[in-house]
Amino acid sequence: MDNNSDIILIKQTKKRNEKAFTSIFNKYWDELFISAFFVLKDEDVCKDIVQEIFVSFWNRCPELEIINLRAYLLQATKYQVAKYIRDNQKYEVLSQSYENIETVEFNEEPIEYKELHTIISQKINTLPERCREVFRLSRLEGLSNKQIGEKLNISVSTVENQITKALKFLRHELSGYTTLLSLVFFFHF
Repeated sequence: MDNNSDIILIKQTKKRNEKAFTSIFNKYWDELFISAFFVLKDEDVCKDIVQEIFVSFWNRCPELEIINLRAYLLQATKYQVAKYIRDNQKYEVLSQSYENIETVEFNEEPIEYKELHTIISQKINTLPERCREVFRLSRLEGLSNKQIGEKLNISVSTVENQITKALKFLRHELSGYTTLLSLVFFFHF
């Protein structure tokens, strides 16, 4: 249902309907900002990145063929964050970690990534059942909070609380892996 409203908004934005674009902006700005901030921890940079994504979306919308708007915008965020990391010496350590994680795509996982992934999986498995289920649907299957709520017959605020609880627990349990953890959750979970 959410995807259908996005499709309508995309069609209207292609026709340069500013109200439709504003609806998209309002609907996704927070999520994109939080995704970028989770990795970069710099509010101003993240605001700029999200702004660039929406400017690009507005300019290119008439030529784009988007099936899933949320996935498209999150992928654009991932790309812009990675670009920012590559382009800034200040984030050299993050960049090196990101490059290691990216090699997973080519079936050559670094040992550190395999170990971290195993540890994360073990920690996720220790979450309470409902919390674990919500977290997996969010991070592994990429469902929106609304979709998770509908699937599990719970409120969106309950979904948000469970995700917050899971992330807080995992940050605490995995505090020694902060840099890699932020990249794994941002890019893979």
